[in-house]
Amino acid sequence: MYVLSAIVSLTLLGLTLGFLLGIAARYLKVESSPIVDELESLLPGSQCGQC
Repeated sequence: MYVLSAIVSLTLLGLTLGFLLGIAARYLKVESSPIVDELESLLPGSQCGQC
């Protein structure tokens, strides 16, 4: 009985927090600047092998 209640409570907690994170990601989204995107395309990536 305790195992079932633990599974149900953790499942509900996970679903609730996941739903809240999804809402927060939608409303708190940061728009990227086109200048930053252009500069990042000119720079080498972190795995460029130029070290």
